[in-house]
Amino acid sequence: MVDLTKIRKDLEDTLPPIVLREDVPFYKAKTLRQYDSNGTGIPNKFKVHSRKVAYPKEDVINWIISHMEATNAEII
Repeated sequence: MVDLTKIRKDLEDTLPPIVLREDVPFYKAKTLRQYDSNGTGIPNKFKVHSRKVAYPKEDVINWIISHMEATNAEII
């Protein structure tokens, strides 16, 4: 089973305050686009430089952790 507390701490320590879609760990940008399109993606997205999609760090962390909990993620 995944240690979500450790993952949360690692993400808090390593992610910048604003996270570009292509820099979100564990997910490809294409997958995140699909989640956003379905309305189930990371909340509070916005555009930077009028093209790139970004998210607040806390929203990225919370979404990743809740998504891992919901899918009962396991590291093999």
